[in-house]
Amino acid sequence: SSRQLFDYAANAETNRNVVTIIRVFAYGFIVLISLIAAANVFNTISTNISLRRREFAMLKSVGMTQKGFRRMMSSECLLYGSKALLLGLPVSCGITYLIYRAVTRAYETSFHLPWAAIGIAVLSVFLVVFATMMYSMSKVKKENSTMVTNWTTALKEAGADSDGALRRLSGNISLYQKILRMFPQDETYKQIEPALQANDWAALLAA
Repeated sequence: SSRQLFDYAANAETNRNVVTIIRVFAYGFIVLISLIAAANVFNTISTNISLRRREFAMLKSVGMTQKGFRRMMSSECLLYGSKALLLGLPVSCGITYLIYRAVTRAYETSFHLPWAAIGIAVLSVFLVVFATMMYSMSKVKKENSTMVTNWTTALKEAGADSDGALRRLSGNISLYQKILRMFPQDETYKQIEPALQANDWAALLAA
């Protein structure tokens, strides 16, 4: 009887060791795949944001507020995450059922979906998408700030009152850039430029 009890204990220990090894390899594989997927998402979204800087500048120049801009980006995050989950969850559930069918050939067990793992996956998807979007937007904002500082400094060196102009425009940098781009096309500017070159103050005042 003691001999049989020892065999059961050894068999149970062997089974536990096998399960532990399988879990280590399974979780390691899951972590590896998750890191690859997160890197893919990060690269895709950050590249997309960088390529859309002109679009964002245009939207701000026509009056989009910072609050509206954040709302638009949050909606895009929800859309990206939802599309990924709509495709990924049915596939994962199908694979889970196939694994269940393969396991039932060895021993009987009931089928159930791993709701905890599904919940973690859903939260992870939205977390990665939102974090990547926020990082990309902060990077673009930093680059824009550097660019604005550079051309503001250049305008000051040329004698332009860029700080006063920004105050009159309530700090709307995009609108200020749009006005500056339109300024050379203004008919008054076309009259001022030759008058300045010729030092013709009468023509300059008339313009």
